[in-house]
Amino acid sequence: MAKLIGKCEDTAVGASLTTLVDWVNIQQADDFEILIQNTGGGSADDITDVQMDTSPDGGTTVALNDVTDAEMNITVPIATTAIEISSATFAKTAMTAANRKWIRVRATCAAADDTEVNCWLLATSTDRMTLTELADEVRNETGTIDDTELLTATRVYKYLDWAQREIARLVTGLYDLHIQSTSEIILATDVKSYALSLLTYPIAHLHRVRMVDTSNLGNCRDLEFMPLDEYDRKYPCPEGLDSAQPIIYTRRGSSFEIQRIPSSSYNALPLYLDYSKWPARLTVATDEPEITDADEIIIAGGVYRAYKAMGHAYREEAMFRKAEFDQILDQWSAQQTRLLDWPAQLYDSSDDLEV
Repeated sequence: MAKLIGKCEDTAVGASLTTLVDWVNIQQADDFEILIQNTGGGSADDITDVQMDTSPDGGTTVALNDVTDAEMNITVPIATTAIEISSATFAKTAMTAANRKWIRVRATCAAADDTEVNCWLLATSTDRMTLTELADEVRNETGTIDDTELLTATRVYKYLDWAQREIARLVTGLYDLHIQSTSEIILATDVKSYALSLLTYPIAHLHRVRMVDTSNLGNCRDLEFMPLDEYDRKYPCPEGLDSAQPIIYTRRGSSFEIQRIPSSSYNALPLYLDYSKWPARLTVATDEPEITDADEIIIAGGVYRAYKAMGHAYREEAMFRKAEFDQILDQWSAQQTRLLDWPAQLYDSSDDLEV
């Protein structure tokens, strides 16, 4: 699981090094990821450098680790488009060697430049049980470890797979499942509907749609989400409206629609999609869940399904275990990092978006 250990929002950054995340203890983490978003707001606003300082005591810099363009997966400065969220991963062994117990993140712009920045520093843990280990826990807890007829290992594998998919369905902001698509869906003149099957991964939740034009930053914008019933009520015949710049999207089954329908001025522009994918299926004994730090919940989901399969005599136990699963999931869900601001806008009214 990725855990948020430090962040900043709308922090002003100028030509001198500015602290985005102050000293944070990193001793208990396995590895790290830094996410930077340039939100603009300055006069000339490219971020030219991101630095990670490490320290034995949270005050004295032992090593200054410049995050290079290659490590940040970019070839140009992080521009004011507020589109690129670039990341770099650092191994714990490299960051904590020689008593490096603390870390901070700083950034700077070129001379006379300034901007505003969002930053998230995440620590991740990669300890995950294999499918066999998870299944053994379920069968031990239900007293069926030697069952060769009903609760076989293969059947329990299926229950555990269902459990992780239930988690992915109910917890919409899981960082482990977050994907950003930047080139798979391209706007076309007078086309309002775009198939989600074009995405690399099967989509569980669509969080954000952004229109990107690197040659004209004025065309870059987040499309506002509108619930389908409201969309249909407000735009019963979207084809009857003049084509223009898209500003709204809604999801309709296995596709999403945009409004206004794009004019030729927006043809061939990419749409950046932030979405959560479904986790990879758990089928083979050595498989590990993609959702990290969730073994206890996945096991609980498998246990209540196992008791349900054991028949009417175990009905009350199955109900009790289902309630236990729900409670654990609620507590765990509240702790998950939501990197982007989609939960707050999912069902906001869009009545003010006149087109």
